[in-house]
Amino acid sequence: MLRFTLSERGGNVCNYDGHQYTKKRMNKLSQEWRCRDRKCSATLSLCTSGTTILREPSVHRCTPVSDATIVMEEVVGRMKQRAREETTSVIKIYSQEVVKARLENPGISTGLIFPSLDSLDASLYRMRSKNYPALPKDLTDLSLPEEWKLTKQGQPFLLVNESLSASRRTFNDDDYKKADQWLLGTIGLALIPPSLVETTWVSLMDEYTPNDYHTASQFNDFMVSTYVENGSAGFSVDIWNVYDAIVNRRPRTNNHVEGYNRRMKAEFPTHPHIYQFIDTLRMEHEYQHHVAEESQVQLRRRKKIYDQIDIKLAMLHEEHKNKQLSDVQLAIQCGRAVKTRLFKK
Repeated sequence: MLRFTLSERGGNVCNYDGHQYTKKRMNKLSQEWRCRDRKCSATLSLCTSGTTILREPSVHRCTPVSDATIVMEEVVGRMKQRAREETTSVIKIYSQEVVKARLENPGISTGLIFPSLDSLDASLYRMRSKNYPALPKDLTDLSLPEEWKLTKQGQPFLLVNESLSASRRTFNDDDYKKADQWLLGTIGLALIPPSLVETTWVSLMDEYTPNDYHTASQFNDFMVSTYVENGSAGFSVDIWNVYDAIVNRRPRTNNHVEGYNRRMKAEFPTHPHIYQFIDTLRMEHEYQHHVAEESQVQLRRRKKIYDQIDIKLAMLHEEHKNKQLSDVQLAIQCGRAVKTRLFKK
């Protein structure tokens, strides 16, 4: 039986009798296909519609392709098609298609042969961009193409209030610099020794709170009552400070938990039917088997930038210990080290 899949570049691949073929040329009465392994000279001839074999392939000198590989390519092809045609999240498309493949092919260990989401998501987003413009990273990047400003009948429907963009408040460089250090120091409170938090925040407020901004004073009061004030804060320092994790080289965040929560939020609809809820859990159970198999063959490496941040934080604390940095400087520099983007100037 003829089965067609897509190559990584989007070309058609013909699967027949355990071997794969790519199109060589199109004749008036036939299609000529050659073995996908270029060291093999076997060819196959199909009718012009590609549904009937006109000439059986010659003898192959290459190793046959496993059924699992063909299934994998079919599934990846469906993922790309759905990414192009749907607005369903890429993460959800990937998990749904993986689970579907496992249920339809119970003998295949998908985690051992399927590409990981990390290696595939870029190509899926490229497919989506063919029908939808790329999402803007912030409001300043939002520029709608002309066709998206028209109705389906080609009539204008988007009106822009240009007076809003003309009334912007401006600030001088000193205000920006002061606010920058104030906010970086706020972030850095979580990265310095807990015993220094309260006194450091007092110094930050005195030295770097932006002038004449009522909102800044409100923020300072919020920080004191919610996080900083010893004994009466809404969240005590030991809950949110991660200095101990820095010293003992442990993860500083719960991003892995947040990431899983985000994926579950994408999987579950709002107020699901009880049986839909149970069925989604069953699908997730199957998907986690795929993840467990994948972990056996694909080691997820930590990004280099996070290793660099850990090294930078350790260096800053060593400088503070050697009296090269004050408490306030330590907080500001630690806040800057974690690469948090505050605002776009």
